[in-house]
Amino acid sequence: MKKAAILALVGILILSQVSLLYQIQGDQYLSISKNIKLQQSWVNITVYYFEKDKNWAKNTLNLTAKTLPILEKISGFPYPNEYDVTTYQASTEESGGWGGRYGGEEGIWITSENCDANCIIHENAHAWTQIYRRQWMSEGFANFYAFLVLEDEQRKNYCYAKSFTFVYLIYKELGLEALQEMNHTAYETSR
Repeated sequence: MKKAAILALVGILILSQVSLLYQIQGDQYLSISKNIKLQQSWVNITVYYFEKDKNWAKNTLNLTAKTLPILEKISGFPYPNEYDVTTYQASTEESGGWGGRYGGEEGIWITSENCDANCIIHENAHAWTQIYRRQWMSEGFANFYAFLVLEDEQRKNYCYAKSFTFVYLIYKELGLEALQEMNHTAYETSR
């Protein structure tokens, strides 16, 4: 009986802290947006952020707006989704323990402290890499696209190194046009 009462009390304390944390973060969420023209549609980009991180939000918004047209060009096919791009500033737990997490229509979760330009581009690139049913291919292409988008001095921190290496070797051997053709075929067959 005593053990059950202690467990119930601990549970109530944990729930009240989670609720308080949610209320604090929820009250502080702000957003900024921008519409951009892509090959076949206009896409609205929205970044939700905490009040203290407005500069992070502006940088994330501008990087995303600059990157999406480049990702269309590199991939070889237009933005494949019928929904806009939504990015949320998140904790490491909310991003699944990573610097970022792509959730498709539900959004992208980015940790402002653990996610650099490479990470932001990588997560946005997943809009184009979802045509691959195997995660290692999706991750390899997301890394590869980020690699192509970034300037030489910014190329670093590649997770999924084996899948990236595989895609990179195909690129070196066959070139970007062959990858674009392969991507276009995969895109058409995945619809």
